[in-house]
Amino acid sequence: IIKKKAVIGQGTVLEPISIGGDSFRNGTAESGYLVEDITGVGLWGKRSLQDTPYSMTVITSDLIENIQANDMVPIFKINPITQNNSTPSAGIHSPIIRGFNVNNPVINGMPIANWYSFTTMEDLERVETISGATGFLYGGGRVGGAVNYVTKKPTLEDKRSITLGNYGGEQYYTHIDLSGQIDEKKVFGYRINALYQDGDSVANVGKEQKFVSLAFDYKPTDNFTMDLNYAHRELDRKNQKPFFNIGANTFRPILDISKGYTSDLNS
Repeated sequence: IIKKKAVIGQGTVLEPISIGGDSFRNGTAESGYLVEDITGVGLWGKRSLQDTPYSMTVITSDLIENIQANDMVPIFKINPITQNNSTPSAGIHSPIIRGFNVNNPVINGMPIANWYSFTTMEDLERVETISGATGFLYGGGRVGGAVNYVTKKPTLEDKRSITLGNYGGEQYYTHIDLSGQIDEKKVFGYRINALYQDGDSVANVGKEQKFVSLAFDYKPTDNFTMDLNYAHRELDRKNQKPFFNIGANTFRPILDISKGYTSDLNS
């Protein structure tokens, strides 16, 4: 924020002129996707990014939307401290931070032990990445760092958004985002996200995805907030046959490698 006082004549002082404002601090495209705060680190809670003693990057919802990120692969590519390590299966990602795989995600500041837990890009408000050992913050399994996926929360102002788009090839999608307050005192809020996606991509790998998330919050005072979140996702990856692995030190049958042993997806 730039403030300037202009003086005209003999002591006539105009009101302060403000250039910028709150919109230039929340990671919008106008601010260059820069943010000044984070949602929380471990038990520390929300604080200024400048006052956080960790190497962190924040990817905002504006950047996720503007690059039309279908999954986390392009996000990990533009993030300077992460490297994508796998082709996403069922929306699951395993990035590399400082040479170590980061399998267990953190969702809304809560560490998830099961790495199969994930959500869709349309339901993400921001992605916060911490570089360095974070086992004392979120537990084991995060030697190189941690990735905190922050989902969308109810807004104080009404939001009504319907998006029709294409992720490449014939992968069209429809996304609905509704948010606001239920009562006039703005004690109860809601957020509804729904997505339907279907079709083949440019790599002839299609998928059909159905997703819905519901978020409700209760704010009786300025210092107390209670959240209730629900999400349901159905994903059908097309043109991909299932596979099986044979582990080491086990009996290996003689297999004819000229043919496949997976089931026919069309049956």
